[in-house]
Amino acid sequence: MIAELVTTVQAENGASAAHKIRALLSKMFNIAIKHEWVEYNPVTGTDRPKIASRDRYLRPDEIAKFFDAVDQLQRETSRDFIRLAVYTGARRGNLCEMEWQELDLNRGVWAIPKEKFKGKRVYTVPLIPQALEILRRRKQDALSDVPWVFPGGGKTGHIIDPKEAMKRVKKLSGIEDLRFHDLRRILGAWQNNGGTPTRLIQGTMGHANIATTATSYSPNEVEPIRRSRCRRQLMP
Repeated sequence: MIAELVTTVQAENGASAAHKIRALLSKMFNIAIKHEWVEYNPVTGTDRPKIASRDRYLRPDEIAKFFDAVDQLQRETSRDFIRLAVYTGARRGNLCEMEWQELDLNRGVWAIPKEKFKGKRVYTVPLIPQALEILRRRKQDALSDVPWVFPGGGKTGHIIDPKEAMKRVKKLSGIEDLRFHDLRRILGAWQNNGGTPTRLIQGTMGHANIATTATSYSPNEVEPIRRSRCRRQLMP
């Protein structure tokens, strides 16, 4: 039944959704085993859906189109949220749950608590001037009794997903194959194209394992290879 469910979800919603469903079921059964409600985890014998790796990010010819589209969004919160996603390289969930108490605008750092960070450790994000400009402006307009940088009207008190804003950006820019998570990848890709060492890119992205960084931001990019070839041609 589990194998059939995973196969059906993959056919209707894609491998990523099927992978999440399978992982959730496995977690549920492991908890059930711990409480002695069941004796084994039936998910163990099923195949894990294969997810194709994605390395999409904004190309140089798309950057102006993207930011022009962001500037056309009606809501300031949407514009700020998407720009901070690019400027910080942070995950969507961390941006949604960003609190003023996590920010030190004088030092220019954002300390994401370990209970919020995927790696289960405190992660400090150095904030570039463009990010600080947005945050300082929002701080001036923020209500003193609201802890969230991006407050929302739902139960959580903060925004959940800028889905509609991203749809609008894609339509206005003409970049249809762009996903929100690709925005996180932009900063690391730009660093890589600029020749930044993989270890520093790992710190930027907050990867626990440098192998993840090396896989996602390999040196096999067009511009670094082009520059390298040009240097070799100029050498005696």
